[in-house]
Amino acid sequence: MSNAGASDPIVLGIHAFGHEAGACVVTSRGVWALSEERLTRKKYDGSFPRRSIAWALAAAGAGSLADVDLVVYDLCEMKGAAVEKEIRQLGFEGAVRACRHHEAHAASAFFASPFDDAAVLTLDAGGSREAETGPGVPPSLCGRGAGMNRELQAMFRGSAQRLLGVRRTACAPPWNVNPGVLYGMSSVYLGFGPMGSGKLMGLAAHGAPEPGFRSPVFELFDGEPLASFPGSDALRESEAFRWLSELFDGVPQRRPDEALTDRHANVAAFVQAQTEAAVLELATHLATITGSPRLCFAGGFALNVTTNRKILDSAPVRELFVQPAASDAGIPLGCALFGYHAVLGRPRFFEMRTAALGGEYGAADIERAVRERGSLRAERVEAIEKRTAEAIARGKIVGWVQGRSELGPRALGHRSILADPRVTRSVQRLNEEIKLREPFRPYAPMVLEADAGTYFDLNVPSPHMLLSARVREAWRDRIPAIVHKDGSARVQTVSPGDEPRVAKLLECFREVAGVSVLLNTSFNRNTEPIVETPGDALDMLLATKLDAVVLGDHWVEPESAP
Repeated sequence: MSNAGASDPIVLGIHAFGHEAGACVVTSRGVWALSEERLTRKKYDGSFPRRSIAWALAAAGAGSLADVDLVVYDLCEMKGAAVEKEIRQLGFEGAVRACRHHEAHAASAFFASPFDDAAVLTLDAGGSREAETGPGVPPSLCGRGAGMNRELQAMFRGSAQRLLGVRRTACAPPWNVNPGVLYGMSSVYLGFGPMGSGKLMGLAAHGAPEPGFRSPVFELFDGEPLASFPGSDALRESEAFRWLSELFDGVPQRRPDEALTDRHANVAAFVQAQTEAAVLELATHLATITGSPRLCFAGGFALNVTTNRKILDSAPVRELFVQPAASDAGIPLGCALFGYHAVLGRPRFFEMRTAALGGEYGAADIERAVRERGSLRAERVEAIEKRTAEAIARGKIVGWVQGRSELGPRALGHRSILADPRVTRSVQRLNEEIKLREPFRPYAPMVLEADAGTYFDLNVPSPHMLLSARVREAWRDRIPAIVHKDGSARVQTVSPGDEPRVAKLLECFREVAGVSVLLNTSFNRNTEPIVETPGDALDMLLATKLDAVVLGDHWVEPESAP
């Protein structure tokens, strides 16, 4: 039975039929969010998120959909009617509301931020079509004619429970390409696929733009950097690739199975440089027209750590909050927060100090998963942090599963694989025996927040691994496994107040190894989602050459381990 009008409404946010489908429940008691892929084990699963809806309702203590006061979904791929049909087929009879895709991104950033007032920027490779409508949402007014053009980016001013639209940009000819589209198209062009932007970012450090590349790509259009593109649709590959070939001075499109060359790395470096400069212009323009020194940033491009650092260093932005599930994985969170605050007008209560909004599993779950698999040796260890630190210092690579799983693509000490940063052998083993990923991609460090300035040129917290930093010269040879080709690192700082167990682990590692830094990467193989359950983690232990897995305070290793 719905508790509409009650003091504690329940809002369900849904993202479906795009990629990274998922669900989120928001009440005044907390926030629960999970991507569908974590339960179906299909990476980037874009189906209707039945499993994550059921999980979120159960985790929030809602008996069924009948207890939900409002469902909010984002307009995406002209699938609004299909989403509503699925919701009704589940038996929901209450209020349903839509919001635009970039509005959901903006809500996920601002309403999860520590700011009462801020500028908000959203940027990706394509959101709602201008003509898409849904309950409570008229056609977009981008100023260039409504139709099938995709919204690419948007600017807002957030204040208390409100999001005020400043501007939307659509891919209407002849201004078809924004930085997000260029990055996404270039990822496909280089053979990494539409979801391979992280690979392009990693490759960029290995190259340098060539003189023959056409520069600059972007022009300022009323304060916004956009590129003139001859095609009718910025996401139509046949048209886009002809244009990219001209930009890249004839470097041909790379097949996924083709060897990478120096010229491919040079293309990646060029794309990174051009988009980075353009987004810096955009952030500066937004800060100027809003007058706000605080910026919230979301959308897939917000995962670009070098650009984020440039914004913080060079734009008139004193405080930056990047939502850790900035890609479409964060859309359900944005939909739910939009419904709770902007639609229902409920006061804000949530600050996303951690991305750990997903599932949590107890000792009984762990012990059952161990029993079901056999061929494993498990023991409960009182000082699990010390045991783990000592093992890593001896060269072991350890899976680490603690508390609730993280929302988004970054493992931040809840679903991580940890290794010794002092030896490059860690990188080789991870690439060849465990993660099975490309050698040009870097691994990230986690470091005690109080010690971050010792190792990196970083003087602000970076708890969500969303800022790039230079590794100090004195430390590059001492922690080489986390140093990228250009001397940078994607740093995660760890505060004892926010992450007590991870901080304790780092303290123990400092005692045995002399550094309060660990190599931290997501607990998954290259083509799989990050593990969610203890069973998922143990399956990967059995399928790879991972040395051990820590599940809570349980140390688990193969029976064959010495």
